[in-house]
Amino acid sequence: MRYLEVEKLLLDNNEPRTRLRELVFFSKVPVLLVTLILSLGCFSMVRAQELGKTAQVVTEQLNLRSGPSTSNPVIHKMHQGTLVKILARREGWARLSLADNPSITGWASARYLEASSATFSAGANDYFAEFITRYGTPREQGYLPELDTHFAFFCANGFGLALFRETDEGGVGWTSDDWCVRDVLAKDIDGDGQYEIVYFSGGGGTGSFGIKERHLYWPPGVAEPARGYDYLTLSQSQGMVPDEDVGAQWEEHREMRYGQKCRDSVYTPDWPADALSRPVVICELSEQKTIELIAYGGGGNLHGNANIEEFVKVNAARGFELVGAGTPDVLKALSREHLERASTAQGEALENLSLQSLDAVDTGVRQELSKERQAMIAEWLK
Repeated sequence: MRYLEVEKLLLDNNEPRTRLRELVFFSKVPVLLVTLILSLGCFSMVRAQELGKTAQVVTEQLNLRSGPSTSNPVIHKMHQGTLVKILARREGWARLSLADNPSITGWASARYLEASSATFSAGANDYFAEFITRYGTPREQGYLPELDTHFAFFCANGFGLALFRETDEGGVGWTSDDWCVRDVLAKDIDGDGQYEIVYFSGGGGTGSFGIKERHLYWPPGVAEPARGYDYLTLSQSQGMVPDEDVGAQWEEHREMRYGQKCRDSVYTPDWPADALSRPVVICELSEQKTIELIAYGGGGNLHGNANIEEFVKVNAARGFELVGAGTPDVLKALSREHLERASTAQGEALENLSLQSLDAVDTGVRQELSKERQAMIAEWLK
């Protein structure tokens, strides 16, 4: 099995075919020769996924989706001959942008794309090869044209992200030890016309799951990126309602609005009483907080239960709205009522929630999460 992984790595790196034949010859395992023939038959498809290069649609119509799966919604339809730029690849899918409208990005099946004759960055391939050998095939390998930066991310203990940028001297790389990176994007975070690197990392254990959004600033000519904002964009946890055979699942979604002008301020925590004030950056943040009740084995009566009602009120005061198809409407109404009371009492400074990094603070503005972030969260929770 180890030989199969090496063969795939060599193909992805476009190494000479003679080297591949030598590998099969010296392995002396007949099944590997069959694998090699099949792989070489798909050689053009591998080239069609060369990152940062232009390709064209070679089928009558190709769906552009919000994620790398047929379960993700279609966001655009491309006709035969449409030119696209390949940004990333993942298990037979390619993330791309339209050549004539780069703001439209999404995922499409790579088998229906045919590449141009341009060559891929050998420097990026060489740089990533070490990590691929050590940690296995990356979850995704891609290119950020806005920053002329190549990336590969992994889900490995102690290693998550590798970046590479071509320079006159050959190239410069950077790595992060974040565990289990899931997406990498280029975004103008501050609205100053300069793009930054946004990536998402995290995972879960028993009864909890969380994803952090992390920002990197890497202007041209700078040796390595500097870290920027950092906050928990998705948090999911489970527990029990006190004194009841009823479970609860809390879920929090947060999204910092890109392109806004954040402002400097001072934040003083409400607790403890002797907490010191500290300088912070105030940014507009969308947030959705929900809680769902789960009755186990027929136990835990949700109707007319004083413990359940008190539990709903307490969580509504913390900003959690009760949801769930099996939840009685009367409890949902109770939740909404106490959410409105909490919002009115706290006004614009609703909770004044401090983010994980303490570098950004929620102003209390409650806007809807973007469709892009909702689609990403749905993919993470699969």
